[in-house]
Amino acid sequence: LKALLDRGTSRENEFEADRDAATFCHRAGYAPEAGVEFLQRLAGGELPKNVIQQLLSTHPPLAERITGLRAHIGRLQAAS
Repeated sequence: LKALLDRGTSRENEFEADRDAATFCHRAGYAPEAGVEFLQRLAGGELPKNVIQQLLSTHPPLAERITGLRAHIGRLQAAS
């Protein structure tokens, strides 16, 4: 587990995880927009800056994740 955390994941893995989470929420009847809201809270600095930097050091920029997640949610809702 330590090796995985130290190594991190690829940017595409993170985008895929965002999409999967939104898809699972949508299928289960939950609001997938909560993922966007969470990322916006992170971007808004609701956590101490050093915590955010540590958590996101291996992740894509939040703005890119929010944009991608919104697009995916739009596709999910259009297909419903």
